[in-house]
Parts: sequence; structure tokens; C-alpha cells
Amino acid sequence: MVDTKPAKSLRSVVIASSQNESRDMKVNRKAGKDSGWDQLHCEIEGDTAVVSFGDVRSPHETDAGEIADKLEQLVKRHAIKTLVFDLENVAMLPSDVFGLLILYRNRGYDVAIRRPSREVTDVLAVTKIDSIIRVER
Repeated sequence: MVDTKPAKSLRSVVIASSQNESRDMKVNRKAGKDSGWDQLHCEIEGDTAVVSFGDVRSPHETDAGEIADKLEQLVKRHAIKTLVFDLENVAMLPSDVFGLLILYRNRGYDVAIRRPSREVTDVLAVTKIDSIIRVER
């Protein structure tokens, strides 16, 4: 039997870059150090976006508003229904990013956290975020 379904399309997009975004550069200078958010990457397959934070291990400061703006553009442009945040290289997230995860979940998106570090997993458990957002290990 021949499968007549069209092949799934996988797209990869850089949706924010602190090296190119003047607002992010101002945050970096104000903090006196690199914020660590070199690039926010996204792979899209169907109505699912997998967001990752490049090689960031432990960001010092973020601009959640800028990230939220970029994600909002992404979900509207590509009709995204599921947001998966891949935290493979991230040791810790600032609270404003956890707030973004909850915001998207409350807006009706299916939100998941993939491959969190032990430290992030501990925060998810203590704050009980893991009871409302799916965690994929």
C-alpha cells in the first residue's frame, strides 16, 4: 500500500538574536555582561514549534517582552498550536521566562518543556508548574 499523505515540512528559523537586536544589546550593556541569549531558534513541523535557546547555559538577564513579541509573530504567522521549549543546554531560566510558558498555556496553547536540567526540573516541581505544563525528559 502506498502512503499518499504529503511529507511533513520541517522549517528552521532564528526568531531573535541578541547580536542583531539593538534592544537586546542595550540590555547586555546595562547588565555589564553578555545576557547569554545569543539566539532563539525555532523548528516548525505542522502546527508545532520547537523553541530552543542555542548554546545558552545560564542566562543572567532576559527580555521576556522581546521574546514574547517574536513568539507571538511566530504563532500567528505559522498557525502554531503547540509550543515546545527545548532546554537541553539551559541550566536555569529566569522567572520571566517561566511566566511566558504559563502565559501561552493560559492562552490555550499546548505547551511543553523538553529536556530540562535537574535545576530547572527542581524549580518546576517546587513551583508546581510541572502540574500544568507537560515536561518531556
